[in-house]
Amino acid sequence: MSDIPEKSRSPANWRAYATSTEVESILLRQGQSGTQMHDVYLDGSALLKASPEQLYMYTDVLALDENTIFGLSENAQVTILTRVITADAPVTLKVIPPADGSCAVAIYASVLDQDVAVQAGNSKPQKLGLGPGSGHLGVVIVVNADTTNPVTLDYIKKYGYDNRQSHVSSLETQLRIASVMFWKNTSVAISLCAHVAAFTVSPSPHYLLNSQAVALGQQLAAQAVTDDGKLLAQAQA
Repeated sequence: MSDIPEKSRSPANWRAYATSTEVESILLRQGQSGTQMHDVYLDGSALLKASPEQLYMYTDVLALDENTIFGLSENAQVTILTRVITADAPVTLKVIPPADGSCAVAIYASVLDQDVAVQAGNSKPQKLGLGPGSGHLGVVIVVNADTTNPVTLDYIKKYGYDNRQSHVSSLETQLRIASVMFWKNTSVAISLCAHVAAFTVSPSPHYLLNSQAVALGQQLAAQAVTDDGKLLAQAQA
């Protein structure tokens, strides 16, 4: 498996991770049913540019282009739940406002490799407050036809009830990846467990997945401490 660097992660790094032998050996890691889809790695820009009326994207890694320009029709709703948002440079999501009414894009993410901002029409780009230290699990971006105030950001601190099958499949896949990476890439495995745990707390119906994520995360954290101790002892010997 290709090592994922601690810093300067990019779409190329994550694509190699998603197509590694270990990850590709996991069954049911990808699928689509109606307006739901799940995968380990998705090209978010391509999916948004298709102007979906309704779409639920669940993925471990979402790749975005630096400038992603797309338009959604009135009442369109897109939900994206990902552990990582990756890009080669800071991203601006440029949304073409609907002619009437409003549309919404909900983005949930645990890790951002680059800053992400949103802009509607000629409005000033607004940086999204997501990722470690933000206190937010996600944000609902409402874009409306009102040119005086085209973008509204509503931050989410706790993920709600979601029993869609693609959501369940994505969570299960992430835990399987964490398990196969136990000895190969502890930091990414811990990140996977933390993400699953954060998105399965009450009122989530997935309490068993939450328990599994917490238990595996504790094992990984203990292993990391043990490994650090061994390296320190070796360095002092």
